[in-house]
Amino acid sequence: GDGTVSHVVHHLAHSPTVLGYLPLGTTNNFGRSLGLPLKLSGAVDVINQGRVADIDLGRVDDRYFANLVSIGISGEVAGRTPHQLKRRIGRPAYALTGARTLVRHQPFTAEVRSGTTTWRVRTHQLNVANGSMHAGTAISADASLDDGLLMAYTLGGRSRFSTVRATVRQVLTPRHPSEHKGFLLGGDFTVSTDRPLPVDVDGEIVGTTPIEIQVVPRALHVMVPWPPGAPGPNGATPG
Repeated sequence: GDGTVSHVVHHLAHSPTVLGYLPLGTTNNFGRSLGLPLKLSGAVDVINQGRVADIDLGRVDDRYFANLVSIGISGEVAGRTPHQLKRRIGRPAYALTGARTLVRHQPFTAEVRSGTTTWRVRTHQLNVANGSMHAGTAISADASLDDGLLMAYTLGGRSRFSTVRATVRQVLTPRHPSEHKGFLLGGDFTVSTDRPLPVDVDGEIVGTTPIEIQVVPRALHVMVPWPPGAPGPNGATPG
């Protein structure tokens, strides 16, 4: 799963080892970002017959991550979602836990700085993405694991209804470009909040705000599928 991947990539960053990914988690955001098959047999084929790609990683202080840093309601959801419920119903387990948590959650003010740009937002949820997927859905049309950029965005404002509305809009507009959605792109971010908040890194709580986040280009070797129409390792063209 994504939490396991976060631990693994921290140790594999800048090493010659090539990572092979199997989709055994609940949402498999990292695998989806890589364009991997979600069936186990297909993922095994990629490990055996795919190609090696160099992808970016993010780094929170001194810890590497693959996909997403979240601050806000997701930190509570990560700690409260029962493992048995995840095994039983999969991705909807997070939505159910999130709905219950949002009823009591209080908004926070965050200051996000990147280069000469400063955001000041009041929200229930702030994300900084390296990968292209969140909750099993594409973040935007131009999100990528190899573009040398991170992407910061909020889900709604201070009201709980705006969080629900923004989450639904995100699910319904996965292929809109980041500029159209008002996201902030950059190579590094400094995030502070009006109170210390848990920092969720690929589904694992690793500390509290304030934090510094950076992109580390081409930091990991990973097996990915051959592009459609490209010759495979034996000269065959994938169907």
